[in-house]
Amino acid sequence: MNALLSNLLLALAWTGITATFTPANFTLGFVIGFAAMWVTQRVPGLPRYPRRTWSILSLAIYALLEVFRANIRIAREIIIADQIRPAILSVPIRVRTDSEVTVLAWLVALTPGTTPVDISPDGEHMLIHFTNLPVGGSEAARLSIIEGFEQRVLRAMR
Repeated sequence: MNALLSNLLLALAWTGITATFTPANFTLGFVIGFAAMWVTQRVPGLPRYPRRTWSILSLAIYALLEVFRANIRIAREIIIADQIRPAILSVPIRVRTDSEVTVLAWLVALTPGTTPVDISPDGEHMLIHFTNLPVGGSEAARLSIIEGFEQRVLRAMR
């Protein structure tokens, strides 16, 4: 049985036991079921389920924070506009499947100031346009993609 389905059944069981059928109580049952599944980890396919769930949540929170930071950085660059250093960099990537590459490109495109341009034919590099290189230069820009988005995408999708 799918781990998510097991978690949903535990949440339904919780609402049935407490006899309170509200969205808040169902959510509480889902969280309690998730915690119970995390502790026991005897359901087939379960060890990946909690880890993957936390990885996806971590990726989503990181992406939201990066979008927020990038918006502030872009606004500051527009207001101050002392020296803009645009660049197109080749960033080595470890993502291999089409879905991993798509999610990484989507996250890069979602972040203000960066735009994915192309994927190399061998699939080992992504060309990314940076509106303004960070203080550390091209290496800092590459590391921000590799250690930020790519690492979290790999954890969430593998």
